[in-house]
Amino acid sequence: MTSRPAAGTATAAAAAAAAEPAAGSALWQAITERYDVAQRDAAATMTETNTEVVEEGGVRFVLRVAAKLRDKPKPPADGEGKPKKEWRNPFLPYERALWVADLGASHVLLLNKFNIVPWHCLVVTADFRSQLDDMDAADWAATWAVLQSMPHGGLAFYNCGPVSVCTRDFMMLVPRRQESDGPVSCNSVAFAGSIFVRSEEEVRYVAQRGPLSILAATGYEW
Repeated sequence: MTSRPAAGTATAAAAAAAAEPAAGSALWQAITERYDVAQRDAAATMTETNTEVVEEGGVRFVLRVAAKLRDKPKPPADGEGKPKKEWRNPFLPYERALWVADLGASHVLLLNKFNIVPWHCLVVTADFRSQLDDMDAADWAATWAVLQSMPHGGLAFYNCGPVSVCTRDFMMLVPRRQESDGPVSCNSVAFAGSIFVRSEEEVRYVAQRGPLSILAATGYEW
């Protein structure tokens, strides 16, 4: 999977170099080994989820339920008497314990610190670049190199812009008009058939309203 703090100017040479890191099986081995070490040392943590299946219109949707996140403490809102923490880019610098590989000169491959599926990786740019920017040739090349290393295939997605969202699995794009429908937030993976929910109440909402209706409310018609 991909994410991006953003990067500097991409060139054709950088894009080509991104496809060259420890190719195929070696890169996948690096991902799995680093993941095991990070989980063991608590550098990364996996949130356990239960899965339920909801079917609508002949389409099966997988609901990943992570009830523990519902009660996760939230930072105080502005005006509650506590100083607002200064925002820090989590990728500049990134945690060395999460580093997997350099993807050419323009990108690095990191583990997701808080993951709900094993081996969830982030393809991030080496230098800052706004997430409002479109993906460029170097982004595509780095992402494709990671996808090619996965022996059973993978899903890559890019959350960009304040409300837009792009899912990239063999380069599939999904525009989004709003973040959520009712209590259910739909990230890019929801449009690929996997909806993340935080409680049984949200599971019931999805079952009653229907996944397709939720996606229709959050996405644009093609």
